[in-house]
Amino acid sequence: MTRSERRLLAELECNAAMWILREFICARGSYEGPATWILQHLDERATPAQKNEKAFPKTPQQLGRMLSKFAGTLKHKGIEVSFSRHGFYGRAWRLSVVTGKENRARTRGFETVISPNFPNFEATEPENHEVL
Repeated sequence: MTRSERRLLAELECNAAMWILREFICARGSYEGPATWILQHLDERATPAQKNEKAFPKTPQQLGRMLSKFAGTLKHKGIEVSFSRHGFYGRAWRLSVVTGKENRARTRGFETVISPNFPNFEATEPENHEVL
């Protein structure tokens, strides 16, 4: 593992928004939608202290840059991140848990991060959303 990969991994582990996002995706299995919806899900689940952190995304553009930056590191941790400019939502992010024999070791250790007391996520979009 290179120095830059180790730095990104350490940055990912310290980022509250990415922890919340990882718990959300592991609980649901996958999610597809614009960055605005993902940011609303993060805002609903974050504490006020987490929202005040400098690294917590405040706009969909910041979240998009963060997802692009951590895409490779998240894949190593068991979450596939992809971006599409086509489809129902216009521009959409797709986040999904990587499964299969080749990735079983990655996801096995990752799923233990979820607390049994963490709220159950519903399979609906945030209430204040607009279709692009």
